[in-house]
Amino acid sequence: MGRWTIIAILILGLSACADTTGGSDASDPCTGISCSGQGICFGRGEETFCRCNAGFHADGLECLADLCRDEQCVHGHCKDSATSSECVCDEGYAGPLCDDCAEGYAWDELRCTPAAGCAGVECGRGDCVAEDGAVRCDCDEGWAGDACERCADTYHEEAGECYADTPCRPDPCAHGRCREAGESFVCQCDAGYAGERCDQCAEGWTPEGLVCAPSSGDPCAPNPCNDPNKTLCEIVAGLAVCRCDAGYHENDGGQCVEDTSCDPVTTCSSHGACTGNGLECACEAGYAGANCNICAEGYVAQDDVCVPDADNPCVAKPCTEPDTQCVADGDSYRCECAPGYDAGAGACAARCDVDAERCAFAKPSFGYLVSANGYGAAVADLDARKLADFYVHPYKTWGPTEQGEARTREMLYDSYFGLRADGAGTWLNEFPLAYSGYYGQDGILHWVQQIGSLRVETFAYAPWELGRPAVVMLCRVTNTGDAPQTVSIYSLHNYYVGRTDSPSDPTPDNAGERIVYQPASGAYLETGPGGALVHYPLGAPSRHGTNSVAEADPWQRLRNEQDLGDERDSGVGANKVCGFQTDLTLEAGATGWAGVVSAFEADGTLGAALAADVEEAFAGLASDAVLARARAEWDAWRTPPPPGLSAAERWVYRVGEAVLRMGQVWEPNGGGYAPHGQILAALWPGEWATTWIRDMSYAAVALAKSGHQAEAKAALEFVLTADAGYYQTEVGEDYQVSVCRYYGNGREESDSNENGPNIEFDGFGLFLWALGEYLDAGGDTAFLTENWELVAGKVGDVLAALTAANGMIQADSSIWETHWNGKQKQYVYTSLATARGLCDASRLAVQVGDDARRDAWQAEAQGILAGIAANALDGGFIVQSVEEYESGAGYVDAAVVEAFNWGLFDPAGNVAQATFERLDDALKVAHGYGYMRNDDGGAYDSREWVFIDLRLAHAWREAGRSASADLLDDWITAQGVNNLGLLAELHHPESGDYLLWSGRYGMGSAPMVGFGAGAYLLNAWQRAAGSDPPAGCGLDE
Repeated sequence: MGRWTIIAILILGLSACADTTGGSDASDPCTGISCSGQGICFGRGEETFCRCNAGFHADGLECLADLCRDEQCVHGHCKDSATSSECVCDEGYAGPLCDDCAEGYAWDELRCTPAAGCAGVECGRGDCVAEDGAVRCDCDEGWAGDACERCADTYHEEAGECYADTPCRPDPCAHGRCREAGESFVCQCDAGYAGERCDQCAEGWTPEGLVCAPSSGDPCAPNPCNDPNKTLCEIVAGLAVCRCDAGYHENDGGQCVEDTSCDPVTTCSSHGACTGNGLECACEAGYAGANCNICAEGYVAQDDVCVPDADNPCVAKPCTEPDTQCVADGDSYRCECAPGYDAGAGACAARCDVDAERCAFAKPSFGYLVSANGYGAAVADLDARKLADFYVHPYKTWGPTEQGEARTREMLYDSYFGLRADGAGTWLNEFPLAYSGYYGQDGILHWVQQIGSLRVETFAYAPWELGRPAVVMLCRVTNTGDAPQTVSIYSLHNYYVGRTDSPSDPTPDNAGERIVYQPASGAYLETGPGGALVHYPLGAPSRHGTNSVAEADPWQRLRNEQDLGDERDSGVGANKVCGFQTDLTLEAGATGWAGVVSAFEADGTLGAALAADVEEAFAGLASDAVLARARAEWDAWRTPPPPGLSAAERWVYRVGEAVLRMGQVWEPNGGGYAPHGQILAALWPGEWATTWIRDMSYAAVALAKSGHQAEAKAALEFVLTADAGYYQTEVGEDYQVSVCRYYGNGREESDSNENGPNIEFDGFGLFLWALGEYLDAGGDTAFLTENWELVAGKVGDVLAALTAANGMIQADSSIWETHWNGKQKQYVYTSLATARGLCDASRLAVQVGDDARRDAWQAEAQGILAGIAANALDGGFIVQSVEEYESGAGYVDAAVVEAFNWGLFDPAGNVAQATFERLDDALKVAHGYGYMRNDDGGAYDSREWVFIDLRLAHAWREAGRSASADLLDDWITAQGVNNLGLLAELHHPESGDYLLWSGRYGMGSAPMVGFGAGAYLLNAWQRAAGSDPPAGCGLDE
């Protein structure tokens, strides 16, 4: 049967069941259905439908005219309804006619394709911008390239920054100094070089490699030394002698091999000293480079030594303000902020140069600066623009007495400067601040105010020259105008040296005070029931005053635009104050100074001795000289930071280094008390100005790693001389390390409450860890030998005896201090600290020949880790404690990351990966940049913990997750650089604000020492080294 036959049959069949006229056959389902006269009705059983003519579409049993045509929809199809039509667009297209690209798609000249986004796009020195479906990098000024990775045209690179080209930048002189000559340059060539660009050898000199050397009479020209690492030529008795390159030394076989330990001669080229940080050198003036083997900027080589370049105006180092650099400009110079720093109010401050998103979210939320010298502390309230607190001890509580715990007294109501300019007088606390921070990231407080054409700076610090509570206040006034100005600087000193209600009352009243002028020194001596203060003016003030009568009050006299009255005696009474006045005439651009030293003595009868101490330290010194001495003292104490820090990271690091120093107590031992060397958990005004063995251990390790061996040793000595052993019932035997914290006088304290004491065994292991790190950094084996029996018998052996039947350490209060009386648990953190401490102690036992303890402690440490693996893993994740794990809830705790930081579990192993994932899922705070400490649910637990952020970043870096670690460090750096370089205990989980005990939320402390500055420095050194050394007895899991 052919094709046409089949078609004919089909037509006949369709005709048989179609009735276009609406016939009357009752058996036909199409009876009466006309399809609007524009189609044919079909019936199949009980179903009927219309097949419509071209240009019509079915709507039930009607044929309606099409309202759209397929060809109207450019990239889609038309859909009709009864009254309207619409285009249903293909994927990627949008618009009434499907002729636009949908959101997330972009036109590529042919079609709409998925648009690229900024996720994963690196823009170097710029920002990623996604628009019109395309992605591009919007480069910062001076930068160019697809990824903003190079300098733009007319810019050049210097030390990682792009600077605008000038005739001398980049330097066109290969071997000489560039001088600008209009829009061109002139090269002044070094000895031995010639040519327009000093790129040729001068007459009498010949090329030797890349340098020019004398052409005759020199056995080292050309250089005959070409053995590996042995290319330094030295003339000895007229002959050429080959020496090892810098950083190498000659072995017994005559070969030059790389130094493995620092040697001043080989590593530092005899032009520097070893810092104690690996192979790091501190170069002498004039030398630079990792091996101190090149001339520093402003110096030139002359007869194998670096000497000042007499033609360089920057050699004299005229730029003395912190974080500035000298830039030679012809025969003159200019002072600029160092790279990474921005100028504001005449001061250079580090810009937030870490992750841009975190820099944008971080903000100032802490308004205090503190300076301490190991004997006392002064606090500036920046919102009130004045010195607001003066504490006569660094710590919060001296110790127990029969009348209760003796709290440290806060003696200051307020102290600040005032200014009378051209007759108008006002106190500086009434003017806003243009800048505030630590001067040079040290312990010198600095804030700036602009009053008309006068730039007024206040400096305040606790002086290290005085072994007592004291504060130095300085004022520098600069006339930034064009005309001379007559200026008087006033000071106000309002201290309270009255009585307190009890030893636990930290705030004395102002009754019974008397202030008497001392003509010989020009000082005021203030006495009262609470002790004595001397107020010693620097330089020669014009006038002085005290409120012998109400109208003589210095505060009121300046308000009345009057001179001080030179009163000699305030008389005995309440609320006695004093002040000084210094009159100046400042020419345009000139600077004037005033300053006062205030120092305290608890015994009011020793006022004369107090005044003599102050005068001995400051006699004959003007204010500017005093500030210069303080800066020099800080610079001499510092050690170089690790390499690779950005400007912001260096800023926070250096403030952190200063915080570690200021957090240590230097009061002498004696009279049965031993405060010397302890390190506080926080500085004033923080709530935790108390010494915890835990916080102090992290601080001591940071000090040791950063080259401050004396301070680290003093902290360890404090523990070994402190008065401990008061909780032998709970510990099981006599011991030396506090079970919690210490009073200021060196006695053990357990912070008891209604739930009993805190009994924390982790401190024993942490002390041994800190001891091991100190010895690794400095090699002080004499200290170890001298104290071994005490360390071994009252720390190591005690710790080893605390093992429970399941292999872990017995239940205790641990890091988060849950107290006792049934609240103690087998915390994993305590077992980890114990394992790490015993690992270190077993290493130290080798050095003193104690083989029995070495073997026993190492076995004990490995047994503890096995106990953790058997009892405290949930699917590979390390839990908080055995008891909470058994309860089935609330056992996620970030403190367990020390398992990987201390090398006890493999940071790249399965346990680490499972633990990291659980912590990330359960503990990340709402703003997304940091972590809470655990999932117990309490308000304190659920805040963001800076210490946890830093230790988690540390662990991630050990695990090879450097990018994640850097972002977490960046967040803390961004917060620090926005908050004076200081780090807090807690951040608000949503806003990121610093939290303070005295603030809205009633919790938190700042600035933190071990848990803030110490942890930050440890991360910086770990990043520079790549990783920390392993414990030596960890598990490979």
